[in-house]
Amino acid sequence: MGNGRKGRIGYSPQSIYSYPADLVLDTNEERSVQEHNPDLLAFADNGGGELFLFNTAEPQPSPEVSELVQQVKPLLNGSDCCVVE
Repeated sequence: MGNGRKGRIGYSPQSIYSYPADLVLDTNEERSVQEHNPDLLAFADNGGGELFLFNTAEPQPSPEVSELVQQVKPLLNGSDCCVVE
C-alpha cells in the first residue's frame, strides 16, 4: 500500500487511507488513542472516522509489521495519545 496511500480492502467497497509514516504518532496523539488504550496504534482510517489499529501487545502477523511495532512502541510509552469509536 505504500507510505500514506488510499486503497481498497480486498473486494470490499470500503476504503483504507494509510497514514504517512512521519504522521503516525501525531495522528495517534490528535485522536487520543493511547490515552484510552496504550497498546493500540492507529495506522490508517476509512475516511469516515473509523480507525485501523495494531495491537502492540500481541504478536504481529508478519515480520514487517512486527518490526514497525517494535520501532514505534517505545515512542508511545508515556505519551498522551489515542480512541476508537
